[in-house]
Amino acid sequence: MVLAGAALFQSALLGVWINITGIFLAQIRVEMGLSVTQVSMYYTCKNIGASLLGAVLAGIFFRSNKKIYMAVIILAEILSALLLVVGADTWLWYASAAACSLAQGCSGIMVPYVLNPWFGEKAGLATGTVMAASGLASAVISPLASYLIEGYGWRTAVFWMCGIMAVMALASLVLMFRHEAPQQQNSTKTAVSGRSAPKPDREKSAGKFLWGTFLACCLIFLSGTILMQFTQYISIYAQAAGYSLTIGAALTSIHMVGNTAGKFLFGIFEDVLGVWRSIMIAFACIFLSSVCMIFFSSCLPLLYVAALGYGMVYALVMISVSRGSIAAYGEEKSKGYVGIHVSINNAAGAIFALLIGMVYDYTLSFIPILGFGAVFCLMAGGAAFALDRRNRRG
Repeated sequence: MVLAGAALFQSALLGVWINITGIFLAQIRVEMGLSVTQVSMYYTCKNIGASLLGAVLAGIFFRSNKKIYMAVIILAEILSALLLVVGADTWLWYASAAACSLAQGCSGIMVPYVLNPWFGEKAGLATGTVMAASGLASAVISPLASYLIEGYGWRTAVFWMCGIMAVMALASLVLMFRHEAPQQQNSTKTAVSGRSAPKPDREKSAGKFLWGTFLACCLIFLSGTILMQFTQYISIYAQAAGYSLTIGAALTSIHMVGNTAGKFLFGIFEDVLGVWRSIMIAFACIFLSSVCMIFFSSCLPLLYVAALGYGMVYALVMISVSRGSIAAYGEEKSKGYVGIHVSINNAAGAIFALLIGMVYDYTLSFIPILGFGAVFCLMAGGAAFALDRRNRRG
């Protein structure tokens, strides 16, 4: 019941709105004659808000009634969608982004930490399964949203999305908190696979800030966030390549299938190989997908494959930050680091969301953006390799 409730909640939080916002903004851009830079400002404002509030939101979550906290986050997301209907051509455009930042700022924290007490050493697979649900929801919702936008207008489609979110969130909270969570397991039994669990060292036992580990984690987590920014432009990428909005929605839908499969596979890989090797596999998939989108944009079947593979980025953003923090710092210490990582990630997201729009408006191409992302895949994969070797050496 807890697993089903968590899956429903993550689907409502991400799958019904945040993951498919690009479809709506692509249509709003066409109707209102906005530039890609203006669309980028929406994402930038959202990421700035999430960056400023990330550490605060994480701290409140760990100290508050989690059921009420999660309900408030869903309400903020619904408000964000409705504000676009009221005034997408006014200052409410930015207010919508600010409201959505509340959901984005803690979207990768809530469910993993709720699941930890229930699943212990199998929390990797449980988290991957739940996170995959949001991708499955998006894969189903994307064509529905496209149909509603083309048939009834994007405003009507927004109302439908809000209704679906509300129903799913209500059911999820009932299922998740129907019973009291068991006590946290002994800290020696970390929720991360023993293959990736960090060994105690002098620096950690002395309570010092783990600078080396922190910087390596920053590169890994930041890279996932930077790569994630492109996913919001898949519909615009399709339009720029000469395809219709319907094809753009199809690419988004297939991308969400990759989101679903990627998170599920990431959870399995983590329990078998450890979190750092799972992260390396994810970066490899995204690297190959980026190369494919750079050189084969005129081949639609290959674009579908690339969109599928690029879906692994969601596992990096939604699972690796929480699971990687636990692996790097230990479960208790991770609570002090994860909020910092979330804030830094969203700050980077704000910058790169704006840069993507500016680069595209200047070059009329997504090739520089995809190439830059491919370089980050290589660097972050190297950092994950270093952490994996360190932990295996003890």
